Amino acid sequence: FLSRDEAQVLLSEIKKVSMQTYNICLVSLYTGMRMGEIFSLTWQDVDLKNNLIHVRNPKNNEARHAYLTPNLIEVFKSLSGKKSGLIFPDRNGKRICQLSDTFNRTVEKLKFNEAVTDPLNKVVPHTLRHTFASWLAMQGEALLTIKELMGHKSIEMTMRYAHLCPDQK
Repeated sequence: FLSRDEAQVLLSEIKKVSMQTYNICLVSLYTGMRMGEIFSLTWQDVDLKNNLIHVRNPKNNEARHAYLTPNLIEVFKSLSGKKSGLIFPDRNGKRICQLSDTFNRTVEKLKFNEAVTDPLNKVVPHTLRHTFASWLAMQGEALLTIKELMGHKSIEMTMRYAHLCPDQK
């Protein structure tokens, strides 16, 4: 997972190149949503009155809510000129299949993976989701809450963050 400083540097560099990639990364980092869930988001999924995102077709087939932080509320308000269809479409208006190469080029530029030999430890788009959960754990959030926010089917998936929880034994 990324430190807060690393996340800020990464986002800042991505923002210089692509606002859409930046916004997608922000959504993942501050909601824990999977990239596929973000790519499928439509305007009917975003509830700015209640500061929620309805995650309708998650990987585990159990719908859930993601909560909008103040910075994400501003992102969605800035994008809300178009009120129907996909929020983050590709150039042809279709669903994105994978995150822009802007992410990988930026990670390479920042040398985040320079000495990393284990592919599981490399910074990839999914790292943003892990960072969300890791930050929650380090703040002392209950593992059950993290499980629900992440949309994990079982607590065993969430237990990988237990070592980061200050009061968990």
